[in-house]
Amino acid sequence: MNYVLFNRKKTARWAKFVPALLPTLILALLLVACGGDVVTATPAPATSTTGNTIQPVPATTQEADPIHAPTPAVTFPNQPAATATTTPKITPGGYGPLPTPPSTLNPTTTPFQAAPNQTLPKDSLVVGTSTGLYLVNPKDGAAALIAGKAGFSDPKIAPDGTRIAAFRQDPISRLSQLVVVDLAGNTKPVNLDSGGVVLAASWSPDGKTLALTRATDTNSDGLADEFDQTTLVLYDVATGKQQSLGEGGWASWSPDGVRLVYIIPGPFGTTLDPTTRQLERGPNALAVYNVTNKGKKTLLESKGQALGLANAGFAPIPPDQKLDLRYFKAVTWHPDSTHITASADLTGPNGLRAGVVLTLTLDDSTPRVLTAAGDAAGRVTWAPDGKELAFETQPQYPVTAKSANQVAVVDDISLDNSFPVKTLLGQAATRSETRRPAWSPDSQELAYLGSDAGILFVADASGQQARSLLAGCLGFDWF
Repeated sequence: MNYVLFNRKKTARWAKFVPALLPTLILALLLVACGGDVVTATPAPATSTTGNTIQPVPATTQEADPIHAPTPAVTFPNQPAATATTTPKITPGGYGPLPTPPSTLNPTTTPFQAAPNQTLPKDSLVVGTSTGLYLVNPKDGAAALIAGKAGFSDPKIAPDGTRIAAFRQDPISRLSQLVVVDLAGNTKPVNLDSGGVVLAASWSPDGKTLALTRATDTNSDGLADEFDQTTLVLYDVATGKQQSLGEGGWASWSPDGVRLVYIIPGPFGTTLDPTTRQLERGPNALAVYNVTNKGKKTLLESKGQALGLANAGFAPIPPDQKLDLRYFKAVTWHPDSTHITASADLTGPNGLRAGVVLTLTLDDSTPRVLTAAGDAAGRVTWAPDGKELAFETQPQYPVTAKSANQVAVVDDISLDNSFPVKTLLGQAATRSETRRPAWSPDSQELAYLGSDAGILFVADASGQQARSLLAGCLGFDWF
């Protein structure tokens, strides 16, 4: 694989003063000296750099809570407002033509030859399968083996492209453990001081820390899973030092690295929810943690929230019908580091169900509906350019011919207005389900998994023109 990096150079030109303007300039200076106002520059605050440590640095400025913080270096202006329509449009997606069956990766693949201090190639994929961890070119499917002799799932690439966090399944015991893999294939287990099982991991933008969702078997069912109490733990990858942030999990780092937003779980019952066939789940909440001053705050509780879908709704739910927010399913940040986006499950009278995507900010936690589709919503992700949104729709019970897990894509979405046009990928009638969407770094492509065979598809930003890349995928990540 050949990758070319282009650098742009900026040039500057200096204009020459015109001698004829000199008298005018002298006159202007005299006027200022006689009575004009003089503006002086305020010196920039001093900054300091600390070493690699898991302990956040206490704030030395007026910042005393997790809400107010330095202004993000990158901001995204609001896109033009969407035109409201009375009948939201949902267009079917699909896989498009599949001229050849997807390939299956195997451990006889040529090993990836990593040079010292090398990073992964740009615009590449890391894919986990039951036979190993692979580097894959999304253009032609060419692959190289990074680590074998075990199965790997749910890989997450460090921001600098030098390491991968993934769940490794021992081929003999079949037990799964989070490990950090370097490009030479060496694995380092992530061991928790307080025990428990890691359910999810997320890299900090500087690549030094993993935010871990830790679970213990609090309901004594013999398993440590999402139905147990979860704890959010910060794990320093270099030293192994750990810091517990208390109850919560499924965290997402803000792109500027200042905060974590996460879900504080509600109580679980002992009976099955008739609409999901899972243990009854109580109301939960969204919370934020500031890593610079250790500030923590609950932003929004699901209990007591009633929302209308407006022009983001769909039949048979009327636009003015109020639905109750049951609980949040997933949470992430918009690339501007200010807006928070969460998926949630709504319920209404006469069996009405909806999956909804909400937006809120640190200063205004009032939830606003961005879009909705399906009976429930799961994982939600923004394209890096902040203009496209993808999320999972999930069926409630009872299952019908139209029920399916499908990825919904919303293009050119606005943060201030609901955008009714969305594309659903896959076909419910043929049970061609889709899930786990992820955007390429340049926001031009969307990858997702389809069918029970774990086929990895790569499509354009609208979800169209999809092509199958490989089968047997247990998770993937872009770099």
